[in-house]
Amino acid sequence: MKRDVECFGNTPFDVLVVGGGIHGAILAWESARAGLRTALLEKGDFVGATSANSLKILHGGLRYLQHLDFPRMRQSIRSRRAIAGFAPHLVRPLPCMIATHGMGIKSRLAMGVALWMNDCVSADRNKGLPPAVHLPRGRLIRKKDYLERLKGAADPHSSGAALWYDYLCLDTERLVLAYLSEAAAAGACICNYAEVESIDSGDAPGERRVTVRDELSGASFGVRAKVVVLAMGPWPAKRLLGETVLPDDVPLAKGVNLVVDRPWIGAEAAGVEGVIDSGNGQPAKRFFFLVPWKGRTMIGTTYTVSSIEAHPPVVSATELDSIVDGVNRLVPGFGLKTDEISHVHAGLLPITTTQGDPSKKLQRHSHVAMPRPGVLRIDSVKFTTAPEIARIVLRAIGKVLEIKASPKPLELPQASMHAAPDGVSEVVWMRLSERYGSLAARVLEWASSHPEWLQPVSSEESVLRVEVMYALREEMAVSLCDLLFRRLDVGSTHTPSEAWFSALGDLLTSEGGWDKDRLAKEIASVKACFARMGF
Repeated sequence: MKRDVECFGNTPFDVLVVGGGIHGAILAWESARAGLRTALLEKGDFVGATSANSLKILHGGLRYLQHLDFPRMRQSIRSRRAIAGFAPHLVRPLPCMIATHGMGIKSRLAMGVALWMNDCVSADRNKGLPPAVHLPRGRLIRKKDYLERLKGAADPHSSGAALWYDYLCLDTERLVLAYLSEAAAAGACICNYAEVESIDSGDAPGERRVTVRDELSGASFGVRAKVVVLAMGPWPAKRLLGETVLPDDVPLAKGVNLVVDRPWIGAEAAGVEGVIDSGNGQPAKRFFFLVPWKGRTMIGTTYTVSSIEAHPPVVSATELDSIVDGVNRLVPGFGLKTDEISHVHAGLLPITTTQGDPSKKLQRHSHVAMPRPGVLRIDSVKFTTAPEIARIVLRAIGKVLEIKASPKPLELPQASMHAAPDGVSEVVWMRLSERYGSLAARVLEWASSHPEWLQPVSSEESVLRVEVMYALREEMAVSLCDLLFRRLDVGSTHTPSEAWFSALGDLLTSEGGWDKDRLAKEIASVKACFARMGF
């Protein structure tokens, strides 16, 4: 997968996808697999906005049982299974618990019924998946076991807990890149740092003419497509269509997840809720999920009203203090401190109104609309259901093109977990297999004439030198921000040390072709990103 604007040429595409997040990536992959000539453009770097900022859980929709929303639940279950089948190396079964109480909807009886219904509705959850990612049935946990599992973080007033399983996505950025790589392998033309400036009627009937600005060269080029799909998340398309993806008066919510530089108490993710002082003397109901992630703890998601102008989203010290205070009120045994926060993930989502709790005003469903003939748009609200939304869009594309554009059955090699090749250590092979799956051997090929690339960049991180070179030459990484935040799995959890920056800089100047001036600017840019998060 190389950045090549020449691949767009003069031949019209069947489908042009605008947006390189999870929805755009999966749609491009499904479209290319369906035999459609496909292109994808992203104005910045791939998975550089909302798709990179989630709680990393692929939900099966258990909470939808509260409203008996079985169609939405099935959509989540099918999508969760589709992602696990595509990238089993990037997901792990995650046990999740929530305390049971009293005689209402949180009682042991009610939660037991909910778990039974969840298992029935998701009876096919493991169909076609390798055993390593099979999800067990849910069950009730006795109070004694619950208190032992979560120690001081458990609710002492509970009657026990309900336990169910979802998936933990180990690296959402890597997942999106995997879809993009497979889309390119299926024939799609893909390019980042290419911003769509206008969409007009083409010279031929049923064709759109799209003007694109190459953000790296400053040059403009044209793309012709029969169908244009806007998968831009909350970003407005007024200058493209004379309207917005969302109406001007629809607000957004900033979703915030914290990464804490301390392991979570238990192996299970825990949902905790309760009524606390909102800070203005008014009681407020708060809910947090505390998730074990990469040897740390992820906590989220909190929501506050925001706007598109607030990108990238900035989380103030006051907001961090409020989240920490809320967690400590609900989970006093965890004893969270603000200075333990090592990273903040924040993204924008559409809500229905600014009135009331934003978490309860999130748009419930993703929508697919056609604001102009031959132009589709996706109003997306959930990471997990992207596979189902892609298939809905693909069927809509088929109607526009007057063809049968059907998704094909998943036929991809599973994660490359066989024995390490000769001369490659088990540690190196495990690192590559767990991150790249079936592409691990391809990454390894880049070190065939440079055996030193199989060494870590620095002893402080597990990142291999070959991963850096592969990201630069095969994954369209342009900047140091691209590398750290979206390719190497470093910037998503903590700020690397100066020693690691120095070691990476040596590699980029000696092997990557960067000069010292560029390196200094890139490091300053990365540190500015961390500074915006308060670190």
